[in-house]
Amino acid sequence: MKTKFFSRALLIVGLAVLMCGFSMQASAMTFNFTEEAGFQIGANTPTSTDNGNDGNVLNDIKWYNSNGAALPLTAGSGTPPVAGEYNSLAWGVSNNAGGLMASDPWGDSRYSSIGVFGHSGTADANGAWVTLAQLFHQNSTISSALWTLDQAMINGVLTINPADAGFPNTDANAVTFVETLNTTGNSILDADIFTIDASTFDPVYFTYLGKQYTAIFRVIGIDPTVISNVGGVVTITTAEGALNEADVQMRILTPEPASLALLGLGLLGLGFIKRRRGQGPGDDAAAHAGTAASAAVDLCASAAHARPCRRLWRGLDQ
Repeated sequence: MKTKFFSRALLIVGLAVLMCGFSMQASAMTFNFTEEAGFQIGANTPTSTDNGNDGNVLNDIKWYNSNGAALPLTAGSGTPPVAGEYNSLAWGVSNNAGGLMASDPWGDSRYSSIGVFGHSGTADANGAWVTLAQLFHQNSTISSALWTLDQAMINGVLTINPADAGFPNTDANAVTFVETLNTTGNSILDADIFTIDASTFDPVYFTYLGKQYTAIFRVIGIDPTVISNVGGVVTITTAEGALNEADVQMRILTPEPASLALLGLGLLGLGFIKRRRGQGPGDDAAAHAGTAASAAVDLCASAAHARPCRRLWRGLDQ
């Protein structure tokens, strides 16, 4: 009796899990996302330096909200930063002249400029990587007598919908900059360096209709920009005399429907084997079967297919 019950339970649970896997695959989820990104402007940020001489740090950094017309922005760009923040910083023209700029620094070779431009769009669960933000650095040659960027704070506000809770997700990230003296005439050896703590790109977890999703992130360099991640620090190296770009990308993950389908097939196979051998599973077979069947019902309910599961559940009592 126990053998028959256990074999039947395995077959029913396996079929239920298999159906859930195929049902989830047929209803792949698409999310909308928006990333608002900008530089914080305050009493202590951004800061400037004169070749490491930070005795009396003068804020010689200028800021501006650019429309990005002079930049190779990709589709989905143009999301403005939150109020009071700016998407572009510039330096290299004169000392003691920080503040809001009257004109766009991009395309003006007198400035070294850094910019962050948020994106909006759609992302499929378990789909391709999508661009969340583009970072640019116009690495211009400037006088060593001028103060340059030392550190800035990038504020990122990510919104994903639909989602049960957790958004908008706000993350403030310190960016440290090293302006390399141009002593070799080589664009690579004279490259400038940005560093960002790697925890900036930690995964974000959220749920929708009770189902778990994970947003993961990466940074890729567009030639000639070079990216490395060593010791918990992401380093962005930008070539001298070039417009450099690094893209922050996102991918949304959830348990693969194929995994559930394989689990279902495995349980079905185990049920057939038990049925042929006619061997009892032990005194607690009924408890194990009931627990497995309950799990299958929960899985199907989360995939909005509770009705077929209820029919299978009733079959256990027959």
